[in-house]
Amino acid sequence: MKKAIYGLCATLAFGVAFVTLIQPNRETSTTPKAQVQENPDELFERARATLHTQPHEAWELLTRALEIDPTHKQAKLLQAETLEAAGEQELARTAYQELRRDHFQDEKIAYLYTNFLLRRGDFQSAWDLLAKTEETEYAPLGCQKITLSRLVKPIAGMRAETELPQKTQASFWTRLVNLLVNEREELALEQLKSHSYRRLSWNPELELSLLYTLNFRLNRTFQEDTAEEMAAMLTRSPSELSQPLTQELIDLAHLENQNPLFQVNRETKRLLLENEIFAALFAAAGFDEAALALHEQLPHSFPTWAKVALTRSIQNNRGPIEALQFVQSYERNEPLLLLEAELQMAVGMEKEGESLLLPFVANEGPHQKQAALILADGYLQARDFTSLSQLLSSHPELFQSVQGQEVHGKKALLENDLAAADAIYEPIADNSSEAKRYLARRAMSKKQWKKAKQLTAELLIEEPESARLRKDYQKILQQETE
Repeated sequence: MKKAIYGLCATLAFGVAFVTLIQPNRETSTTPKAQVQENPDELFERARATLHTQPHEAWELLTRALEIDPTHKQAKLLQAETLEAAGEQELARTAYQELRRDHFQDEKIAYLYTNFLLRRGDFQSAWDLLAKTEETEYAPLGCQKITLSRLVKPIAGMRAETELPQKTQASFWTRLVNLLVNEREELALEQLKSHSYRRLSWNPELELSLLYTLNFRLNRTFQEDTAEEMAAMLTRSPSELSQPLTQELIDLAHLENQNPLFQVNRETKRLLLENEIFAALFAAAGFDEAALALHEQLPHSFPTWAKVALTRSIQNNRGPIEALQFVQSYERNEPLLLLEAELQMAVGMEKEGESLLLPFVANEGPHQKQAALILADGYLQARDFTSLSQLLSSHPELFQSVQGQEVHGKKALLENDLAAADAIYEPIADNSSEAKRYLARRAMSKKQWKKAKQLTAELLIEEPESARLRKDYQKILQQETE
């Protein structure tokens, strides 16, 4: 585990230099390829040895190794880490997914891929992976599984009393939540200031928000050295920040730094001093189970983002009925009305949800398209094809997106109109996993093995945990050899 962390840290350290040297040459190769068959193991070793001194040459060697053997584990892992260091997060994710697909039984690969997902803040995908992982003797993976069972959503079979190894990021997060649950805020602040995982944090924005919040609650100031360092580390623009409160807290710290006599406004002060602020912050970050452990009673004065976040946490971990009861206990503005309607549709209250959604659909506005999609999904669940057809014909402009076309595709399938489904899904297959999944199964039914193989392989990159896709892929390979 220490070697893996050290290796990634070393790779991340040269990310800026790598971007400068590699990005302009992504399409072309300047290193001549040998005319004889090369050994991918030797190419990988040469790439690893020259990665920090000659990154462009190393990348070419790595590329050649993977051209010879696309499933070469060490080369693909180095490629994934290097792409992440260069800031190419989507390409890095694809590389990790290919690793997971091609080495599904390798628990270390599962652990490294989960770590990548956690660093990207994709806790739901990390949880999905671990929830489908069988009991393991590989301690780092087991550690992740216990942690996400406590922070995101309980995983069947995980014992609540299981102890986590100390001095790991997993134990840091679980201990932090326990300290906050038990109102030991001084110790929580000290842990946030002193831990050693900051540059590979699972959620630096949440950490920063907690630092500012705890420091204000305890010391009535936003000025804190660790928080200033973290704020400087977060280079993303405000529009990309996942924590709704992060930018506001950064701005308040900046204003206070400029004017020591600065006073925070009454509304924000009240928000930060309420104990429920911790539940709201963890919910907005995607740590649903931790949020619910911290949740008692959300004040009516809390902002909409907090009410939406807690409702989603309850929906994800306790079910739509409890979530609906929660959101209905507050005065609803437009975002909360949409959420209420969505939950009503989910629990079978179609008419009630419809009555809330139709005014949004009838009037142009920021929520019109979302309301139309929620309403259409409700009609699909209820198999109310008459109402769905009326909605699609009266507002065709609201269903031109990929999501909208998926509604048309689902309707065609429920009506058993496969020709219509083919015509709808083919044009959107590159941007729709749903379309790709349908077309792959359709190709298998027609014994179009080449097309089925290509689509299923692409789906396995997107969903490496899917047992059904792996089974389909093996069946296709068998058919190809017969």
